[in-house]
Amino acid sequence: MLESIEYEKVLKVSLSQLHALYAYLGAPSVSTQHGVKGEGHNNACFIAEDSTRNPIVYMYEFFRLLCVEDVNLTDFQNFYYDYVSEIKSIDLTYLKPAKTYNVHEGEYLKYAQYIKNKYKDNKYLSKPNSTNAKEKLVIIIDGNKIASFRDKFIEKMKAIGFNVKGI
Repeated sequence: MLESIEYEKVLKVSLSQLHALYAYLGAPSVSTQHGVKGEGHNNACFIAEDSTRNPIVYMYEFFRLLCVEDVNLTDFQNFYYDYVSEIKSIDLTYLKPAKTYNVHEGEYLKYAQYIKNKYKDNKYLSKPNSTNAKEKLVIIIDGNKIASFRDKFIEKMKAIGFNVKGI
């Protein structure tokens, strides 16, 4: 049963997608190795997928954010360092076993509310260092996962210099 379901999925892949994969595999100019950031390679391939393992990364939420907000590195770094500074400034040294929660519940809630209020309109929290430039970066995405913002995604990718194919 499972084999027939998987086989049906294969049959639904368009011929153009199979041709593109065949052409790519026939002349791979990219190194794809887990854990390697691409150092030493002029070309890199990135297969975009959400990760529920540590670290948790929601790539498609990032793509959506990139399409609907003005995201830039300087702005993000400023937010990040400010946010981390706020979190580190909270004295939680008394956090011990769960039984202390009742004693300190008011403080916990106060800190949580403070952080929530301070960053409530921050685009990076709307849902809770390489020096080598690449000559070619191929990003493979699941078109179904960007369907609700497909046109904006294509527009954004083209605006930052990507050639968009097959979406």
